[in-house]
Amino acid sequence: MEVARAAYIAVFAFATLISGYGAWRATDIAERDTRLGLVSVFVLAGGWTATTAIQFAISWVSAAVWLRIIGLIVGLASIGAWLYFASAYAGHEYHRRPALRRLAVGLYLVAVAIKLTNPTYNLYFTAYVSTEPFAHLAFNPGVTYWLISGAAYLSVGVATGWLIEAVTTSRIKDWRLGIVVVLTAVPAVVDVAIGLGRVPPQ
Repeated sequence: MEVARAAYIAVFAFATLISGYGAWRATDIAERDTRLGLVSVFVLAGGWTATTAIQFAISWVSAAVWLRIIGLIVGLASIGAWLYFASAYAGHEYHRRPALRRLAVGLYLVAVAIKLTNPTYNLYFTAYVSTEPFAHLAFNPGVTYWLISGAAYLSVGVATGWLIEAVTTSRIKDWRLGIVVVLTAVPAVVDVAIGLGRVPPQ
């Protein structure tokens, strides 16, 4: 079973390195807002994968719970970065509108408060020790988790629509952006598939 643990850690550690590489490459983008948005997406996604790798590597239960919460907070911030990037890349002005920015920050802070208070109320998730496929802290998402995740996935979908529209109407096609767009769907597809019982939680 330690092989399975090592595999999980390796996958998330590798994703952290890839995110770091993506952030470094994104610094070459000339347009300021697009560069800031994409660098933030990669940095925040890498923060989430790093906390997840550490979570699998340790056996300290309370630390694993807080790593999970921190990872969820950082991961949710990546949604805002993705919206910012997509708006800038597609030539929209949504990311520059003060009212929309204040609304986004306000909603984010509400979600953060829910996540930070989860150990008291367990509204977001409940944690338990699982032995499959190795001994680790597992999580059962609550209704609040699905509400916040649903809003996040919907936001990602809208932003991805902006990007697809921008790419299809552009004379310059960049296959690398296509890869980034496809990869954004992976966590949502896996999360929903697990929630529907289509794939094993492991």
